[in-house]
Amino acid sequence: MKYGVIVFPGGSAAPECVAALRHLGHDAELIWHGNPAVDPDAYDCLLLPPGHSYGDYLRPGAIAKLSPIMPSVQEYAAGGGVVVGFGNGFQILLEAGLLPGAMLINRSCKYVCRLQRIAVESTKSALTCGFQAADALLLPIAHRWGNYWVDDGTLERMEHNGQIVLVYGDPEPNGSLRGIAGICNESGNVVGTMAHFHRAVFEDLGSTDGVGAFASIASWVEKVRTGRNGRSAPSGRSEGSGRSVRDGHSARGGCCSCRGCDVAESAANMIAATSVEGGNARD
Repeated sequence: MKYGVIVFPGGSAAPECVAALRHLGHDAELIWHGNPAVDPDAYDCLLLPPGHSYGDYLRPGAIAKLSPIMPSVQEYAAGGGVVVGFGNGFQILLEAGLLPGAMLINRSCKYVCRLQRIAVESTKSALTCGFQAADALLLPIAHRWGNYWVDDGTLERMEHNGQIVLVYGDPEPNGSLRGIAGICNESGNVVGTMAHFHRAVFEDLGSTDGVGAFASIASWVEKVRTGRNGRSAPSGRSEGSGRSVRDGHSARGGCCSCRGCDVAESAANMIAATSVEGGNARD
């Protein structure tokens, strides 16, 4: 599996995501938000990580949706590519119109950071296809804007299509409509959740229930490769190394030679070489 993890200004968790993915044996590299072109054949999945992109000014995700990379993300998703957003990444997908609905401030108006019981509601998404319906997961959450809302007509269609993929257990943390913790688009290849699955792959952080989600993505992508999900297999990678062979991009693990990627890649390497801490948990 080859992941592209998008780095937005102010975001804090892209290096954590890279470290978690590499811990699970996947290839992962950072992509600077200012890169206007994403080669759809270079990645099996694009991941929008948590973290307060642009300081959450205006509202979470409202500025990040205007980043130069977002048209390429939308095109990638329209072609069947897997796009996943955790926390602030979910908020960005909502703001960009890749997923329905909107995110409001928590009912308590307080920041919530804890391990949360979350149940699998639907297995019709790339993130949940490897689970069973009603599977109970223990996952980290960390947000102040996690109160999901959508109009009644759209909610009815989402329920009919199996687009509500995750729901909160008790105590429900944020006032989200119907306890919704994660949703997908009608095709199932774009998924957003307020749960931080990447922080639930290390035993010393309190839960490894996130491992199954990345196994689900791998299973979904394998179906794509065999033609069962309607998207051709990525061809821009060496079968042996998994590295991108895109013209004009370096092979050092970043998306390009820009300063932003240099800094982000250095942070990812530092985190991967040491222990991954669970502090500074944010949207």
